[in-house]
This record gives sequence, structure tokens and C-alpha cells, in this order.
Amino acid sequence: MSFKTTQTGIGNPEKQIRFAVASACTKGAKAVQVADKKALRGAFTIRTNWDERGPYAVKVQAAKKADNPIVALVGTGADFIEKFIREPEGSTVLKLPQGNFIAIPTTNVRRTKRDIIRAAQRPARLRGKRDVLLPMKSGRGYVLFQEQNVFTSRQRSQNKSQSRGRRGRLVALYILVPQAKIKERDVLFGPAKKTLDAQLLKLYQSEIASAIATAK
Repeated sequence: MSFKTTQTGIGNPEKQIRFAVASACTKGAKAVQVADKKALRGAFTIRTNWDERGPYAVKVQAAKKADNPIVALVGTGADFIEKFIREPEGSTVLKLPQGNFIAIPTTNVRRTKRDIIRAAQRPARLRGKRDVLLPMKSGRGYVLFQEQNVFTSRQRSQNKSQSRGRRGRLVALYILVPQAKIKERDVLFGPAKKTLDAQLLKLYQSEIASAIATAK
């Protein structure tokens, strides 16, 4: 009597499972990459697209099935993100006879198309004849105003280069405070955890099921 043996199931289950885990980790890291870049752009004004390309870009290092443990990495080399988190957006330190103040720009400050404050509008370039420093009612700081010319409708239609017909008004450019409480902005770890909590288990299940279905 002779017997015939057959093999059923996955020939090398460990290899398939490790491949599935590595794939799930990499897809999870890419989802975190998208979430972190969205959080960065939602919290700060990103210039020159450094988060998309170059040495400071938010990048993903794919996981490999041969690694032990299997790990995918996502991150950025931009250590200056810590500075963004600690200081008000666009602020600078201004030294006055009354002391040092944080100059926080208002929406009246003119900016370029890249949202950079023009050189002539920066705090250190102001404090001329047409600039006025007035104390806040709370006594906690100052407001830096600038007198700006406004044309009447008649003068605008005739000749804007003429001085007659202009009305000066004070426009608030900067709020000067000796210190400021900055609300913490979690643009890396928080979005990463939220994304992984929502997607990682599903990714594991999907990738393992796919690995088993395609196993030879």
C-alpha cells in the first residue's frame, strides 16, 4: 500500500507575515507624513516648501521585512520647528528705552506674496516721525501706530501725487508686550498618534489578509 502526501496552507508563513507587517508600517508612516504636513501648514506659514523637499522635508523611511524589529520612520531634520512652537508667528524682539518687548504684527502690516513682512514695515525700521508709540489701557505693553495718508475720493480721481486732500490716520502695526503666553501647537506627535490609532490596525488586517491570499 502506498501513500501520497500533499501540503496545504502557507509554505513560509513567517516570511509572508513579516512582509505584511513591513507593508502596513510603511503605509502607516506615509499616512502620518500627510497628517503632519497638513498640521504644519495649518499652524504656520510655510515658505520655500521646505516641508516638501530638501533636507528638512517630512520624509518616510520604509520598513523592511528583514529588520528586527520591523520599524518605519517618519520625521524631519528641521530642528527650527521648536522655535516656531515657542514664539508667536512673525514676532521679533524689539529693544526700547522702556525695556525689551515682543513685537507681534497685526493684520495691517504689509507683506509680500510669500507672506513675508516687508523690510520697511519691520519693527526695527519704524519709530520715525510718523510712528507713534502709545501705552495699552491695561498697562501691560504698547501699541506701535503709524500715520498713513488716506486720499479723499475727489483727490484720488484727480491726482494721487498731490499732497492736498490727504487725511492722515493712525494705523496699529505692532502689539508690544514684555512677555506672551504661547499656546502649544502639537504638529508632529499628536497628528501622528491620531492617524495611527485610526488606521494602523486596519492596515495590519488588510496587509496580512492580502499576504495570505497571494501566498504560494
